[in-house]
Amino acid sequence: MRKTVRTLVALAAAVALTATGPAARAASLTDVPATDRRAVEIADLASSSGVARPVDLYALPVGDEALADAYRALRRRGLRDFRGERVLGAAEARRGGGLHLETLVPELELRTYWASDGADGRVLYHSAGDRLSPGLNAFLSGAGTASWGEHLGAGYRVQAGRAGGDLDGKVKRLYLKGVWGKWSLKVGRDSERLGVGYHGTLLLDDNAPPLDLWRVRTEEPLFLPGRWSRLGGLRFTLFNGWLDDDTPEPTDRRFGTGEDPIPNPRLLGMRLSYHPTSWLDLGATRTILYSGDGRHQYTSPKDWWKLLTAVDENVTDGDHTYDNDQYMTLDVTVRLPILNGVGPLKGGKLYWEHGGTDLNAPWQGDGWGLMIVDLVRTSDLVGGYLTTGVTDLRVEYARTHKGWYRHGQYPQGYTYRGVPLGHHLGPGGEDWFAEVARHFGPGWRASVAVDLEERARDLDTQEDRTELQVAVEALDLAVLGVPLRARVEALTARVENALDTDDREDRTETYVGLTLTGEI
Repeated sequence: MRKTVRTLVALAAAVALTATGPAARAASLTDVPATDRRAVEIADLASSSGVARPVDLYALPVGDEALADAYRALRRRGLRDFRGERVLGAAEARRGGGLHLETLVPELELRTYWASDGADGRVLYHSAGDRLSPGLNAFLSGAGTASWGEHLGAGYRVQAGRAGGDLDGKVKRLYLKGVWGKWSLKVGRDSERLGVGYHGTLLLDDNAPPLDLWRVRTEEPLFLPGRWSRLGGLRFTLFNGWLDDDTPEPTDRRFGTGEDPIPNPRLLGMRLSYHPTSWLDLGATRTILYSGDGRHQYTSPKDWWKLLTAVDENVTDGDHTYDNDQYMTLDVTVRLPILNGVGPLKGGKLYWEHGGTDLNAPWQGDGWGLMIVDLVRTSDLVGGYLTTGVTDLRVEYARTHKGWYRHGQYPQGYTYRGVPLGHHLGPGGEDWFAEVARHFGPGWRASVAVDLEERARDLDTQEDRTELQVAVEALDLAVLGVPLRARVEALTARVENALDTDDREDRTETYVGLTLTGEI
């Protein structure tokens, strides 16, 4: 813990150094939470229909200024949304520079759920680690941001929760962010999300608790000078996170090896993406679960060279000093603004992500082949999105290899506090997801989603899971002059041969929820 504190203090000082130097045009000084699904929907609608410049949704959280641009374009076309209004208001207030503390006044969110006995321990997707207990559950949180000039921003989110009679408090977000030119440095606690998926991502999703981390990334694309800029822009993200857990446990029998787990490992994540046009994205993403109590501590340039090149990875015998749990994916996204005007359509996108948990490469002694780098033990995620501007359709398919999220040196698997770091599907599964959402007027939205999962398909008896979720949202309410957003949702899931019970029993998981979000 002392090393973590020392590192965060040193990096906080580095953030302060960014208070000098040039700022990017309308720099994003704060981040919209990665768990905010409405922000993703706004950015997708704007960029896929061609009304605003594309937002990088594959290295969340998205910057506030980028989301403000997307919402501003949609607002001119009649859309009204509580989240968009708050982000846009903060961005407009910051135009004149100076110190802005007014947005520290918290946005309050109350989430209440009634859950059945079968839903005991269920993780709420895209909640940064919240779980349900049978009966009444409630989570009250307050969040805010602050900024100083054109270079420094900060954000926080604190939460008090009551699930199953237990009351606890959590700091979900607390960070300082500095911007220098097109680059930013962020230090503190937050949730990160890497990958192209909407329903889930292969490498890093936002279901597990947030991480203490530092992160360096580009807030705007980097271009070559002069006429070479027509080749397109590059974006880059790099972060290092601490998984503070003294008693880690696997999510279920698919993840663990039965040996003693490794407490307090670290997670290194990186992404490089290339944007040759406004309608095409190409990306490469990598995560590494490494170090931890009782394992090698990375302190020298040699250590980091071994880590990044994976030269001593996946040894079958001998020295496991540099044997870590690494994943890499390659992805492509094609936006379809060309569909604007084809019948009722306004746009859409197609995306594909292909990854492996190991690779064959010349520097690992595997020799040269047709492909310089060959991914092995592969998994895939593919999806599509179509919008009429009023109705949205999403379809997504994921397939994970049985070896994903498992590693001999990390008996708890690729998990954090009992929750998968990657796709909630886990290893050895298939997932079909579809969602239809429709806006009714500028301030109302309803959605229906179906999720069909087969987990542990490599076992004699797989787990089958069928989920149905419906939701209705009021996006722009006002009660006694107070802006308010409300969401009512219900989910039911039929689970056969449940993996998290010894006798593989069947069960039904059901919950009903109400979320109210407003400003003081």
